Amino acid sequence: MFHLYKKANYSGKLKTQLIELGIKYAKNHNITNYKKHKSALIFDIKDNIITSSYKPIKSSNDWEKRLEKPHTHFPNSNVKELSSSNSSDALLMNIFCHPELNKWKSIKKLFNQVEIKPNFGYKPGVEKDGGKPDDTEIDMKLKNMYIEAKLTESDFTKKDKSIVESYDKFEEVFEKNYLEQDSNKYYKYQLIRNILAAYQDGVNFILLCDARRPDLIRDFYLTVRCVKNVSLRSRCNIIFWQEVCKCVGGNLKPFLIEKYGL
Repeated sequence: MFHLYKKANYSGKLKTQLIELGIKYAKNHNITNYKKHKSALIFDIKDNIITSSYKPIKSSNDWEKRLEKPHTHFPNSNVKELSSSNSSDALLMNIFCHPELNKWKSIKKLFNQVEIKPNFGYKPGVEKDGGKPDDTEIDMKLKNMYIEAKLTESDFTKKDKSIVESYDKFEEVFEKNYLEQDSNKYYKYQLIRNILAAYQDGVNFILLCDARRPDLIRDFYLTVRCVKNVSLRSRCNIIFWQEVCKCVGGNLKPFLIEKYGL
């Protein structure tokens, strides 16, 4: 049984930093219509996404639908996920919906893409229970790549063993005894599920996360080391938001530095 350990609060520290940066950003850009909560600032979505990216989002039916994604921490309200200063989805769309994205050779090289065509909220239908597709949602799909985006999320969640083991290829892909677990649940469920999706479809799996989150980085590598197939292990990698920030240009880079501290 894998030993569980107590983590430092890297998530909480990053949330605090993003609140401080968000308040300064709002002041610098005369944004007053936001609310401060314990763990995040809640903006109007149009104030949480750079104008250059917001316009293409509004002109695309598929992209615009993502703006309606409800915030799970504010049930029974109209608060949307992309309104939060902590939203990894908002950060993802700020970058990958920018109209100049494909002009920047370095970011295409970073993701090994000839042309970046993002598909947000893609559902690959990972097979379980004898071929029945599940409702796994990939944060972003590129041509040959599934991407899980993280920012201040505390972990990769956990799930009952019976559910995880119901995936058709689970024991074919993972050395299950080495996965982090307790008597009832497997930890790092989102990573397990997304790696299974990448294996099923023969694509790469990328964790897009913040370099200020060594806890998530550790979790990623402790999960990937349990993958049996060498080729699949080599297709699982991390890209940091900070690396992405270095690769973009125009008005996006100063925005990412000012608002996210990248």
